[in-house]
Amino acid sequence: MSAWAQLLRLPLVSFVYGLEFMVQSLRAMQQTAQQIAVASEPFNPIGAVPRGGATTTLKETGEMSNCGCGDQCGKQFCEVRVYDYYIVSVKPCHERIVLNPTSIVITSDMSGEAFTAYVTALYCQDHKLPPEEIKYLRVCYRISCTFPKERESCSSYAREQVEILREIRNAIGGGLAAA
Repeated sequence: MSAWAQLLRLPLVSFVYGLEFMVQSLRAMQQTAQQIAVASEPFNPIGAVPRGGATTTLKETGEMSNCGCGDQCGKQFCEVRVYDYYIVSVKPCHERIVLNPTSIVITSDMSGEAFTAYVTALYCQDHKLPPEEIKYLRVCYRISCTFPKERESCSSYAREQVEILREIRNAIGGGLAAA
């Protein structure tokens, strides 16, 4: 190659290398900005929608029922719920659905966090996942329908329980014979 051709080629090669360096620098800055944005986002519990799409209650405040079958019909919650849910893995570069749509009936007052913890525990119990995989599981669910609870069966269970407790009390001499 002649000296003049090399002299003309040198600025062009320098310009191309400069552009490649600039592109690599911009990519590194973009990646750093994304990492900072992810680190500064507030913690979203499992099942929560990021960026304000859902309201999350972080602490359960429900009281336990005094009925042995979980009857909560004296309170606001007095229904049987049918949930449809997926379990998704959000492991970086391996995002996938790990459990296809499944339905389950829940008869107790369960918050969203409690439901996702329950479903995740059921899945992990059946599939023996390593601990480093569990942290990437998320539950996507919706309540497909609700039904009012039938109180009669729970009430008869409570009556039977009270009767058995009276018999035990009487057997150990803690009171008068049942009236």
